[in-house]
Amino acid sequence: MKKPSPLSLFEVVLVGPQNAGNVGAVVRAMLNMGLERLVLVAPQCDPRAPEAERMARDAKPLLEKAVVVETIEEALAECHYAVATTARQGKRREAAFTIRQAAPELVHKASEGHRIALVFGPENRGLSARHLARCQEAITIPTAAFKSLNLAQAVMIVAYELLLAAGESRICRKPGRATLGRQEALFEDLQKILLEIGYLDAQNPEHLMLDLRRLFGRAGLSEREVNILRGMVRQIRWAAGKQFRVQPSGGEEDGRQTEV
Repeated sequence: MKKPSPLSLFEVVLVGPQNAGNVGAVVRAMLNMGLERLVLVAPQCDPRAPEAERMARDAKPLLEKAVVVETIEEALAECHYAVATTARQGKRREAAFTIRQAAPELVHKASEGHRIALVFGPENRGLSARHLARCQEAITIPTAAFKSLNLAQAVMIVAYELLLAAGESRICRKPGRATLGRQEALFEDLQKILLEIGYLDAQNPEHLMLDLRRLFGRAGLSEREVNILRGMVRQIRWAAGKQFRVQPSGGEEDGRQTEV
C-alpha cells in the first residue's frame, strides 16, 4: 500500500482573511500542490460565500472542510511546529529564511510525522508580532521590487516549494515534538512563575518570553521534556513558598498548578 506524502502533515492557517475570493483561490492552490487542510482564524469574510466557491472550483471540498477558530492558539494547538510567513524586515524578523531554503527541512520534519502549520496573515497588514511569537520559524518569499504578494499567490509559492522538496519522501513516524498546545501550557506556567519571582518585567513580560519561546522552539521539545519542565516550574513554586494544588494533565511529571 502506498504511503501518504509528507504534504498531508501540513496545514495552511489564514489569520483574519478579509476577502472571500482569496480564500477560494487559496484552497485551489492547495489542491494543485497537494495540501489538504485549511484553518481560518477569526475570518473577516464569509469563507462559504459564492465568490469563494467560484474561485475554489474543483477545490470546493477543501473549502467545505475548512476549520474556523477564534485564536491563533486554537489553530496551532494540535500542531508540532509553526512557520510564519512575512515580507517585512526589522527587529525580530531579520532571521527569516526563504521558502526555498526552509522547504527541505520542513518536509523532513513532516516525514517524521510532525504536523506543521504554515501561517499567513491578513491581506492588508500581514502577521502581527504576537502571531509571529507563536511560530518557531519565519519564512519569506523573495521579490524583485514590491514585496507584498496576493494571499493566494503566497500560498501557491510556498506550497509549490514544499511539493518540489517532498519528492518521493514518505511518512516515517517516530517519537517527536510535543504539540504546540502542550508547549503553550508550559509557556503560560513559566511566565506566571517568572513574574511571581520578579524575573520578568510585569509591564512587558513578552519581551523576554519571546526569546524563551524561540529557545525552546529550536530545541524541539518532546512530550516528556515538556512534562519535565512543567514539573520544574511546579517545584520552583513550592520552593518559593507558594501553595498550590496539582491537576494531572498527561504525565507523571506534569501538572498544572492553581493557587489556593
